[in-house]
This record gives sequence, C-alpha cells and structure tokens, in this order.
Amino acid sequence: MPLSPTKRVFISHSHHDRAIATELQTTLAAAGAETYMDQDNIQAGDNLPKRIRDGLNWCDMVLLIWSAAAADSAWVIREWNIAYELRRRIVPYVLDETPLPAGLENVVYIELKDRQLGDSNLLRSIFGKDFVPDPTTLFPGRS
Repeated sequence: MPLSPTKRVFISHSHHDRAIATELQTTLAAAGAETYMDQDNIQAGDNLPKRIRDGLNWCDMVLLIWSAAAADSAWVIREWNIAYELRRRIVPYVLDETPLPAGLENVVYIELKDRQLGDSNLLRSIFGKDFVPDPTTLFPGRS
C-alpha cells in the first residue's frame, strides 16, 4: 500500500545499466513512489540539461545507480553533482567495485550483491525505517 505523501525519485544511471534501473523503477512504483527516468521523461528534441534539471528540481531524492559505466558517464556525473548542489538526498545503489566519487565516499550505500536485501534497504531509505514492503511484490513467490 502506498504511503502518503508520495515520494519522488530521480533515477540516475548509465544506459549500460538500464536493465537494473528499469527493474528498480518497477520496485519503487510498486511501493508507491513516483519516478523520473530519462526514457520516460525526456523526448527527442528536448533540451537535455534543462529536462535533467527539471527532474532534479521535482524529486525528493536521487537513486544513483553506480557502476564503472556510471563513473564514465558525463551525464551521470552531471546529474549527481546537480543533485548535490540542490541538496537532494542521494542514495547510491552500487553495482560493482567502482569506488564512489569524491563527495559521496562517506554516504551509506546499497549493494547489488544481495538483491532482496538491497531492494528492501532501498525502500526503507526512501519511505522510512518503519516501512514494511509487501513480501509478495518485493520477493515474488513468497507468501
């Protein structure tokens, strides 16, 4: 059941990590969050820097999907820097051993290594520590 008020999450990711970004977007939406992801909110012909800033102004927090590909992406770097400048909460979701960038090295992050625990921690980070997800949606097949 969604919590009120709705949480708004900007999902920052490299296109190389789009599959996991889409999976996490689905998990967040199932829990009641609204998301902003480039493939849904940015269209051909849009002014890309403006649309990114619009999304970051709109959101409550940023889910930073971090990997070697993200570290090499000028757009991902730009997104988390703007989020930092806007004082948005940044929640890193680390996919590999790539160190977090300077400025985020002391932020508690979520690891992909244990996906179920990672997703549960992500939802608690967004909705609060007392959030209890529906186990059938977060952990399909369980009842």
